[in-house]
Parts: sequence; structure tokens; C-alpha cells
Amino acid sequence: MSAPTADASAHPALPAVIEPLDPAARARSIERVLVVTFGLNVAAAAVKLAAAWWTGSLALGAGGIDSLFDGAANVFGLVAIRLAARPPDSNHPYGHRKFETLVAVVIAMLLFVTCGRLAWTAVEAIPAVLAGTAGAVVTPLAILSPIAAFAFNWVAATYEGRMGRRLGSELLVSDAGHTRADAGVSLALVGGLAAVHAGYPLVDPLLSLAIAGVIARTGVEIARSTSEVLSDAAVFEPAVVAAMAAGVPGVAGTHKIRSRGPSDAASIDLHVQVDPALSIGEAHAIGHAVAAELRRGLAGVVDVVVHVEPDWSPPSARDRHRRDDEDDEAAGFAP
Repeated sequence: MSAPTADASAHPALPAVIEPLDPAARARSIERVLVVTFGLNVAAAAVKLAAAWWTGSLALGAGGIDSLFDGAANVFGLVAIRLAARPPDSNHPYGHRKFETLVAVVIAMLLFVTCGRLAWTAVEAIPAVLAGTAGAVVTPLAILSPIAAFAFNWVAATYEGRMGRRLGSELLVSDAGHTRADAGVSLALVGGLAAVHAGYPLVDPLLSLAIAGVIARTGVEIARSTSEVLSDAAVFEPAVVAAMAAGVPGVAGTHKIRSRGPSDAASIDLHVQVDPALSIGEAHAIGHAVAAELRRGLAGVVDVVVHVEPDWSPPSARDRHRRDDEDDEAAGFAP
């Protein structure tokens, strides 16, 4: 029987950890992924920008900047991982994991700035294109450049997305989403350049505007997913946590269940009710068992705080029978 998992609606854009690693090993794995994807993104950017310089295409230039930005985001990510991997200290008792989330926010902000610049350039170029005084010169050979860039984009996005889900890294998953969008942009460039070559020069600035819109949408998606972490949105459904805790022997009830943090470094705190007749040591042991069960059954949990309190609710009939049996045994009667 599989262990309960968190409701996907809590953090729809965040991955679930499926390969538990210690923080240092996780950081090294993420760094390797970022280095590989950086190389692939730079290759895609180089192909597009070289073709843009050759043809004068605004759309190719926008696509090249998009890919180049993916590479810059990988560099930001490497810095973030180094910061996030630092152990907890007196100023950051919960660790430095949110630095990775903050870098994802910075990436989103830079995407918006890039989008505005590309859109402004495309709008300024439209009158000159309509007047016939400017426009891209596209040859059949130039159309091959976005096809090559698509190959680099697709490999990078697939690899980064798969590793991001395996390692539970929102930074890798969000960056892979942008790279995947970049792959779509590369395919759109193929059609756009073909249209320009066929005698429709206005397609070039219009396609550049469309690419700017894709970049803006990616920024919105990243901002929305990271805001869930920064605003301490619930990572796990309280009902899931309560069901797991209820399965621990000695737990009479739970309440005040809360969770927060990134999906791969989540914290949970809850109140657990136990029989008031138990000793402090027995109640404490039940609390430890609940914490261990939640760490075992819920992916990404790194901290669990269990507050144990007596259950003063009226005893159930089953509890009364159990107490009667115990009293009979203490008095020397056979069960």
C-alpha cells in the first residue's frame, strides 16, 4: 500500500521528491544539471543570434536573446544552489533553501524586462517594414538555424525537467519550463522565416512580438509558483497528514495541522492528542513516532514539530471496554 502524498493542488507547479538525497549530494547533482543545460542553451542562442545577424531578422534576434537568457538563468541557478546548500545557522534555523526560490523570482523579473525590450523593438520596426525601408533577408539556409536551435532546446528542457522532478528542485523545473517554451519558439521561427522568405516581411516583427508574449507568460508562471512558497502556502492537505498520524498507535486525535516551505524541504507542525492517563515518557514516544511516520510517508519533509496534549473528550465505548479489561486483569480476574 502506497503512502499518502500531498495534494497536487497545494503547489501545482512544484515537483515531488522521488530520489531522496542529502543536501550536499542534491546540490552537486543540481549543479551538474545546470552546467549541462547552460552549454545547450548557449549553443541554441549562438545559432539563433548568428542567423539574426546574417539575416537582420528581429524574430531570430528575440529567439536568440530568449535562449541566451536561459543560459544566464543557469548561472544564477548555480549561485543560488551554493547559497541554498549551506547548513542551518542561528540566523537561518530553517536553512537557506528559500534562496533558491528567491533566485527563481529574480529570473521571473528579468524575463519581464526582456519581454518589454523585445516588444518595444518589434513595435518600432513595424512602420519601417510596412514602408518597405527595412526587413529581414531570409534564405532557405537561414531557416535551418531555428531547427538546430530547437534540437538543443528540446534536449536541454527534457533533461532539466526530468532531473528537476527527480531532485525536487523548483529552480530546475521552472527553468526547464522556460527552455521548453524556447523550443516552441524555435519551431515558430521556422514557420515565420519561411513566411518572410515567401514575401511576407511583416511576419518578422509580429513573430518577435509573439515571442515576447511567450517570455512574459513564462515569467508569470514562475512568479505564481514561487509565490506559493514565499507566502507559506500549505504544502500538504491537513486531511492527509491527519490520516497518517491517526495510524500511529496511541494517537486519539489531531488538530492545528500546518505545513509550509518548498516541496522538497517542507516543515510540518501539528497537535496530537493522546490518552491523559499516559505518562510523559509514553506520550513523548507517541509524538516521536508520529514525526517519524510523517517523514517516512511524505516526500520532501525535513522538519516535523509535534505538540502532544491530553485528549479530554469522553472515552468511546471501545476505550471503556479496554479500561475495564485492564482493571479486571489488575484485580486478578481472567479476561
